[in-house]
Amino acid sequence: MISPTLSIARETIQMFRLELSQTARHAQRFQRSGVPGEVPVFTATAVVSVLLAAVLVFSATQKLSHKEAVVRSYAKVGVPEGRLNALALLLLAGAAGLLGGLVRPPLGVAASCALVGYFLLAVAAHVRAGDRARLATPLALLILAAAALALRLASA
Repeated sequence: MISPTLSIARETIQMFRLELSQTARHAQRFQRSGVPGEVPVFTATAVVSVLLAAVLVFSATQKLSHKEAVVRSYAKVGVPEGRLNALALLLLAGAAGLLGGLVRPPLGVAASCALVGYFLLAVAAHVRAGDRARLATPLALLILAAAALALRLASA
């Protein structure tokens, strides 16, 4: 029997393939439209969205694994092990929304906004717990989510 983590990872990879092919068709449509500046902004949006989605899927699979080191690191900031699955599902939904947003821009805007909120709360949790050693990760992901939102708004 395939573990739930592997099953989710497989489904996500299949979704990435589908989204990337749709993204390529979307970019070709902009190239044909002759609107100057649209293709570079959309390309940047696609690159940042796919990169952030990949990081989110990796993070979600780590949470779903319930490895001792992962559980311990989240416990330091006050997240009980029972909440890791819910956090993982939020990250997977965010990844799906980012990728879906390449085809349907409002979905990408909504996903980016939600991810900015998620990572603002993550930064706050680390600051509140005094966990400065692991603060860089949620800060970097917050910046990436904010970049995805700004690019999505610029190319929508």
